[in-house]
Amino acid sequence: MHMTDFSEAIGLTSDILLPEHEELFEKYFKDIPQSYEDYTRYQQFFTRLYGYKEKSFLLDQVLPKWVSIILSHVKLTKDNGDIGIDKGSLIALYNLSLLIDICSYKNVTKYLPHEVSYLEKILSFIETLGTMDLHGFDKYERITKSSINRSLFAWLYIVAKNPFSLDKFDSIQSKETTANRILDACSMNMCSDSICSKI
Repeated sequence: MHMTDFSEAIGLTSDILLPEHEELFEKYFKDIPQSYEDYTRYQQFFTRLYGYKEKSFLLDQVLPKWVSIILSHVKLTKDNGDIGIDKGSLIALYNLSLLIDICSYKNVTKYLPHEVSYLEKILSFIETLGTMDLHGFDKYERITKSSINRSLFAWLYIVAKNPFSLDKFDSIQSKETTANRILDACSMNMCSDSICSKI
């Protein structure tokens, strides 16, 4: 996954999540997308967050809250039910991918909604994203499809692995079965952490 390299992360000398860092991270997540668009603020957030990569267990206590805040910015569908991918959703999913990179997708996905009602929305979002050109979305080229897909496929994995029949999600309007759509989406996207191969 493409990451912006700021040459050095802030090294940790503490065995706790520093209160000032917790406040910085939480406010950054709450202020999406404005916090992301402020590059100086983003740089400060990024370098301090990655300082916890070797001690990611220090983030365990706040991870559920952070994931919830990030997901509050994600709109899988428009008000009318159509798929409409907006900037805020992409930025939120990008930030979720950072947490997955630091804390592992297993730790993060515990706090993602597991309801099967999300299956069609996530799958349609992935399919729509595949038709988009994100070049120029961000002049610093921070967001890539692979980073967004890391979050989406991690979420799809925990929803699709639930013990139920995918057949009930098939639509008479669609020529493809839901199972085949999932396989097609996986085959067309390169995902980190072998998430696609797990589905």
